[in-house]
Amino acid sequence: MPASPTISLSAVLSLAAVLGLGPILAFAEDAPRPPAPIGDFAARVAHIDQLLATDLSDAEARSLFSELRGLLLARVGDDVVSESDLYLGAIHGMLQAVNTRHDASVSRVEHALPPATMMLSEQQASQLRRDLDGQMTGIGIDFRLYPEQGVLLVMEVLPGSPGDRAGIRAGDRILAVDGIGFGGARVDDVLSLLQGSEGTSLTLRVWRGDGEGQSMFVVALKRDVFPVRSVHDEIGPDQVGWLHVSQFHARTAAEVEEGVLRLRKLGADRLVLDLRHCQGGDLRAAVAVADLFLAKQAVIVRVVQPGVGEEDLVANREQVIPEDLVVLVNRWTQGSAEAVVSALQEHARAYVIGERTMGAGRVETLLPVGHGLVLRVASVRLESPTGRSWQGTGIQPDQSLEVESAVAVQGPDGDPPVGMDQQFQTAVHYLQSERE
Repeated sequence: MPASPTISLSAVLSLAAVLGLGPILAFAEDAPRPPAPIGDFAARVAHIDQLLATDLSDAEARSLFSELRGLLLARVGDDVVSESDLYLGAIHGMLQAVNTRHDASVSRVEHALPPATMMLSEQQASQLRRDLDGQMTGIGIDFRLYPEQGVLLVMEVLPGSPGDRAGIRAGDRILAVDGIGFGGARVDDVLSLLQGSEGTSLTLRVWRGDGEGQSMFVVALKRDVFPVRSVHDEIGPDQVGWLHVSQFHARTAAEVEEGVLRLRKLGADRLVLDLRHCQGGDLRAAVAVADLFLAKQAVIVRVVQPGVGEEDLVANREQVIPEDLVVLVNRWTQGSAEAVVSALQEHARAYVIGERTMGAGRVETLLPVGHGLVLRVASVRLESPTGRSWQGTGIQPDQSLEVESAVAVQGPDGDPPVGMDQQFQTAVHYLQSERE
């Protein structure tokens, strides 16, 4: 009869760490059991990546899990931990394992984003669904985090939001929220500080300006629910219309159509679709935007859902917007926005200028699991019309062009980068040359 496999001590210690509990010693049943050391041990920690590197079969891992659960219940004691505690801790460990695997394939920029898979309350999930409907709960600022400097740079203040009413401006630097700074923080740390329930209060410590004109002050405001406009439009030089999409929600396609109609009335006969810093959003809304520019039945994106199947999302309307088109992108163009870029590029409908995009070729879905909990999981894989994935690699523009400044696409009043932004000027020049 073959000997039972020996279970590595590091694997047991690592799994105990995943469950958030102290180390437990265990040995295979056929191995000698020396007396367990008892004392005050040095502060060493086993990390999740060590556990995931352990070479175990699925059956061996299940056996180890069962044995460790029994050991913890028996040796720690029910005065400290219950069986439900261990199961909930295991849920946390499972999500952590998924996120660790996700992190292995994401781009450098995408590492700054919150974990791809997590457990939410039904209230939190409802807030996310409301975001996709074009409403937001919070203070209404779009920001970029610079953790080395401990600064939030305000990129945009949404009109009608609490931030707008409190006088926050694009270009302001937020140093603290309720006295908590941002040194070494992640984006999810910041969001947990800024987001909250409608009517709750917070204070911002703000630094405005430079040199002799700089000032430091504190702003008190309350979180609120407000509608979010996702499209800004303006006429540029040489009758080129500019449309910047900040995110995709249920109203975005209608806002793009409305913007194009306004630009046509001002004489625009060519367009720049600006997806720089676009944070993605509702995939179906992004498909509706791409639909405006493409011929009917053109494949926009292939959606692959493990356990569900795959589906090609296609243009359902005749082409609504036929004007010559340039798309602007940068390293912060992500997710659903990348789906629009890939469709317009592969169908030769637009010329793409800027930086390689983020490379977020997975988007999330919300799956209710009962008990008032919802699983937010990045399980939906996206592919271009030709079946190409951009996960971890991004989409390469037709013309690469970086801009040194990290300042917002819009100015303090929401103005486009007309006359001062190299990428926009290059787009205008390209559209001019196409007419010659």
